[in-house]
Amino acid sequence: MSIQPDIQSALLRRDQIKARLHTSLHHLIFEAAADLVPPALSEAELTALVLPEGGYPAPVVFAFHQGLLNAALTENTYAFKSLSDDLARLPAAEAMAPEKLTSVEMSEACFSAASLQALKTAFQDDVGLTAHLGPPAPAARAAADRHLETAMTALAKAAPDWHREMELLGSQIIYTQSQDPSLSFGGAAVFDAFGAVLINPETFRTPAVTLTQLVHEVSHQHMFLFHLDDAILLNDDDAAYASPLRREPRPMEGIFHAGWVSARMSLVADAVLSSPDRPEWSDALAADKDTTIAVFRDCAEVIDAHAEFTEFGRALYASARDAIDAL
Repeated sequence: MSIQPDIQSALLRRDQIKARLHTSLHHLIFEAAADLVPPALSEAELTALVLPEGGYPAPVVFAFHQGLLNAALTENTYAFKSLSDDLARLPAAEAMAPEKLTSVEMSEACFSAASLQALKTAFQDDVGLTAHLGPPAPAARAAADRHLETAMTALAKAAPDWHREMELLGSQIIYTQSQDPSLSFGGAAVFDAFGAVLINPETFRTPAVTLTQLVHEVSHQHMFLFHLDDAILLNDDDAAYASPLRREPRPMEGIFHAGWVSARMSLVADAVLSSPDRPEWSDALAADKDTTIAVFRDCAEVIDAHAEFTEFGRALYASARDAIDAL
């Protein structure tokens, strides 16, 4: 398995995830909870929603699935019925993932109230940074969209495989800002809203920063796909490790994820800088490349010393190390 973009692999894994989503929703709605909550939609309607011809289910469909799963696990019949009804009423415009990179905002201008709540729940983290999500300032969104268009147009020309992978794994860019002035965040990606990337538009300050920020978040989605079939790491979840650049100890999974996404940020910067179609602003990527290489090597010190890999995880790490060593 390579750290470089692999479009055929990404397409295959997307199809596998879609099939698993349908199987899980079918089980939840028509088997596990059917005696307590009459199905709010038919089997044919569920199939059309999750396995649409010529399309892919939107991130919010994944978010509803996670909500239904949590309700089933906690035996919350009221929540299960409410989510089932909302899923059955999901507007067609919200049910299908965009094929191209598309920006929306966390507001009722782009989502129904039920979808907004499902997405907010999916992205809510353990430390509260995404607990109070709301629409961004219009000026911040407009500026972010300009940088996004510039960055993605250039990436499509200079490194088309990287661009295509981003379309496949993170086509819906959701702009949002914390409504709590004491909290701030840059971005987030969660498997519970597969296909979406949460972005604070104020972080899209330049085309170069926009590019590396998106690669960072989409690379987390990339890693989530691997975790579906393999643990990757066998370290104790409670064990924490410090590193030269970050003294605060953190679990090995966090260190490996940080190393993996940093390596991919380095590689995409190198791909654009090495392309004959590099944009005029690409010189700004040189510093990002150096910084992310340094972050990877920092993580690598701890990984080399303490990581306990599965066979597949070791191959993933070797791919990242080899790619960085070749730069």
